[in-house]
Amino acid sequence: MSMSPLAILEARGLEVGYGGQAILPPLDLRIEASQTWAVLGRNGGGKSTLLRTLVGSQRPVRGAVNRHGTALAYVPQRHSADAFLPARVIDVVAAGRDSGWSFLVPDVLLDVMRVFTGRGGHHHRALDGDDAERAGATWSSHDGRDPVAEAIAEAALDSVRYARFSELSEGQKQRALIARALVSSPRLIVLDEPTSAMDILSEDAIFELLEHLRRDHRMTLLIATHQLRFLDRFATHALLVDKDTGALEAGTAETLGSSAAFERHYGRSSRTSESRGGALS
Repeated sequence: MSMSPLAILEARGLEVGYGGQAILPPLDLRIEASQTWAVLGRNGGGKSTLLRTLVGSQRPVRGAVNRHGTALAYVPQRHSADAFLPARVIDVVAAGRDSGWSFLVPDVLLDVMRVFTGRGGHHHRALDGDDAERAGATWSSHDGRDPVAEAIAEAALDSVRYARFSELSEGQKQRALIARALVSSPRLIVLDEPTSAMDILSEDAIFELLEHLRRDHRMTLLIATHQLRFLDRFATHALLVDKDTGALEAGTAETLGSSAAFERHYGRSSRTSESRGGALS
C-alpha cells in the first residue's frame, strides 16, 4: 500500500482579514512536501495578509490552519530590512538561529537586536521519525558544522559575509534573508515578493536558488510574486488572490494558469502559451 503524501500545511474554511472582517472568500488548501506554490495577485490584493495568516503571525477571521508541527521560516518583504541597519551579513544570518523569534516577529531589525541582546524565543518542532522520512531530507547542519557558515555558503555569500547588510545589492540582501531562514532548518519557507525591485538577472538567480532548495534539499516553498516567469518555470502549484474581485483559487500551476479566472485577471494563460517573461500588474 502506497503512503499518502505528507501535508506540510493545511487550511480549512480559512478567511483572512482585519477587525473580524474577511477580505477574501474561504480557502481550503493542502500543501505537500517538495511543492512550490506561487501566490499571484495585484498589489494590495491580500497576498501578504494571506501569507501572514498561513504562517501564524496573524489570526484568521474564521477557519483554521494546521501546520502539522512543520518547521517554518518566513522571509518578509525586504523593506522591513531597512538600509540603515548597522549589521553585517553574518549577523543577519545568525539571527535565524532562533526560529521562534524570527517567526513570531518577522522583522530583521528585531532579529538583529536579538543577536546583540541574547533574547531568546521558542522553537517550532521539526518533523522527525516517519514524518521526516515522508517529508524528505532538508537543508541542515550535521556533525558539528557551523549552520551559519553553511547557510552563507548555500546562498553564495562567502565573499560578503562581513559586509554591512546595507551595502549589499538587492539580490545579495535577498540571499542573506534566505540564508537567515535556512539556519533554522525549515521544511517550509514562505517568501513575500522575494524579487521585487531586482533586475532580471538577479531575479533569475534568486529563483534558481529557491528551485535548488526544493529540488536538491526537498524543501517546500510558498512564494508571493508578480512574475509570470516564476509560474511558468518553477511553480508546481498556484494561488490566485484578489480581494477587489473576490478571487481566491488554488490548484496546480497548469490548471490555474489556464483557468478562466486567470485569464480574466491577466489576459491569457501563461502555462498554455510561450512564456511572456513579464510581470503581473
